[in-house]
Amino acid sequence: MDDSTVFGVRGWHVVKRWRRVAVALVVALVTVLVLPVPAAGAAVSVPMPGAGAVSAGAGAVMGGAADSGLGASDSRRSEGGRPDTAGLGAGDAADAVLASRAMVRIDVEDYRFSRYSAAFRLDRDAEGRSTLTTVETFVAEFPPEQNRGMRRAIPLDYEGHPTDVELVSVTDGDGAPRPVDTDTDDGFLVVTSAADGFVSGSQTYVFTYTQHNVTLPGSVTTSGEDEFVWDANGTAWGQPFDRYDVRVELGAGLSSAATGAMRCYRGPETSTQECAIDRDGAVISASGESLAPGDNVTVAIGFAPGTFTPRDDRYTASAWSWVQLSGAVLVLIALVLASLRRRTVLRDAPGRPAVVAEYDPPEEGLFLSAALLGKAPKAPAAAFLDAAVRGLVRIEETGDDGKPDYAVRVLDPAAAPPHRAGRPRPVASDDRRFFDIAFGTESGAVRVLSSKDKAFGKLVSEFQLGLGKRVAEAGLTRPGTVVGSVAVAVTALLGFAAAFVGGVVLLSNSFGGLLPVLLMLMALAAAVIAVALVAKVPMTRAGAELRDHLRGLELYIRLAEADRLAMLQSPRGADRRMLGSVEVVEVTERLLPWAVLFGLEKEWARALATAYEQTGQAPVWYSGSGGFQAAVFAGSVSSFSSSAAGFVCSSASSSSGGAGGGGSSGGGGGGGGGGGV
Repeated sequence: MDDSTVFGVRGWHVVKRWRRVAVALVVALVTVLVLPVPAAGAAVSVPMPGAGAVSAGAGAVMGGAADSGLGASDSRRSEGGRPDTAGLGAGDAADAVLASRAMVRIDVEDYRFSRYSAAFRLDRDAEGRSTLTTVETFVAEFPPEQNRGMRRAIPLDYEGHPTDVELVSVTDGDGAPRPVDTDTDDGFLVVTSAADGFVSGSQTYVFTYTQHNVTLPGSVTTSGEDEFVWDANGTAWGQPFDRYDVRVELGAGLSSAATGAMRCYRGPETSTQECAIDRDGAVISASGESLAPGDNVTVAIGFAPGTFTPRDDRYTASAWSWVQLSGAVLVLIALVLASLRRRTVLRDAPGRPAVVAEYDPPEEGLFLSAALLGKAPKAPAAAFLDAAVRGLVRIEETGDDGKPDYAVRVLDPAAAPPHRAGRPRPVASDDRRFFDIAFGTESGAVRVLSSKDKAFGKLVSEFQLGLGKRVAEAGLTRPGTVVGSVAVAVTALLGFAAAFVGGVVLLSNSFGGLLPVLLMLMALAAAVIAVALVAKVPMTRAGAELRDHLRGLELYIRLAEADRLAMLQSPRGADRRMLGSVEVVEVTERLLPWAVLFGLEKEWARALATAYEQTGQAPVWYSGSGGFQAAVFAGSVSSFSSSAAGFVCSSASSSSGGAGGGGSSGGGGGGGGGGGV
């Protein structure tokens, strides 16, 4: 059979690969934005009954060859260039599973199988879908004091859909139960049977399991026939097999539906060597000797079109589609409610009709202003600089030039520079509280920014967490809107959770193609937008006035930075004489902390350095390692701002912690592999 006979089947592989990529992307996105994904595939110890029938098949079917209309093309290659076959392809994936268990000592693989026999019963369920009951017998020949047993890797998927593998039993040759542990690993059910002590000599292991949907319909095969192509032992074995016997028993009605087209292949994955295959009524068998490590036996049988009912892969074929759809609808409802709520209940009070440039800081201070604007993380660094330009502390640069460190030292108020002491400005209560947390009340206290302080970090965290409440107490925001907003947000998150869980189940069971992924992404986007819309507290008139004042202050700083418009008090207007030079410096200094709040400290520090140069002054609140140099002053201020923010953040984060995790799995076909334990 040449490559062209499996073109239809190859498309199934492409869909399967893209589906895995889509699942991985969605899960990674949700892990980052919303919630951690628990690791899958934990080992489970299962007590096994004596024997019984079992479920579902994995294996791959292919289109017919030119001469017989059927065959397992083991010479074709997948899109990635790797050899790929409908039945034999499973073994290649099984290799990855077994290779991942590198901790197993290599000597436990040093044994052989004197016999392998597989009894497959191919049948149909009440809906006409294919079922497969597999009874595999391995007779292992173990050397003394080496092995405790063996393991069998059974593929969980077949051509992109699960086969519902159900392990029934693991016994010895007399039907007595053997110890068994099961684990899932990269699309395989790994069944391990290991005794407490060593086993040696001839040891028989009988694995019984069932599978569903193990055939391909004629609509996807080039022969136009329904086909069953199945790996027996698989290609992922490191042991030779002295003899093999493969037997396929056809269920009621299947014997007459068989077209007579049948093939047997043996050898490694790329082998085209055929082997003898016979039919006696409802039983098709193949046997032979001497399978080398990695050799496999594949049987291929053709049936009349329509013999088996294809698996229903439609989106609505699973009840989980309604779970996902319900969740998606719930998220959309939450999004509509959030949008309406944002425009009505959460609407801010009207502020100024136009933003006017301001150069006086607001009386509410840095922390309340930062909380109102959502810039609370920048406030501590700005507060350090505010205390410095007020003459309350001095910033001292230490360390080498390559990576300077900083310390903040509390000064005696009597030592404040004359032009500051003569024009004192009131300190907002929250800004004063932060100063007390950082330094206490004693002069001479020093805060070294390169050293973490867990106690300080805890106090700052508590202080910043309470800013929202203090903003409301100051009459800047309107309370009483939180409960409704939380209800809308919870509705959105519950809807997304339903859409996500339903989508994962649908994808893992191959229902609906990529539609579950699209709905998951839509639900995620809608939930994020809905939560963002209601994640605010409306401003009162006082709050809107403060907001517009701050916008004017930022406008003034940006205008000075860009040097586009000349204003009466512009610190870049060094040629203007309407203010004295000392006043220009003072105005520029007192706005430096606010420039930090707006993220404009480097540009504003350059304006301040220019003002210092033009007045022949130096910042008494900043002590650099090499004296004042206007050219490097802006960089030093920016570096200090970053260090201060990092110090507060690292100190706060050192008092708490968290973790998350995640995990994933893939698919394969019939056959598989195994090894010793």
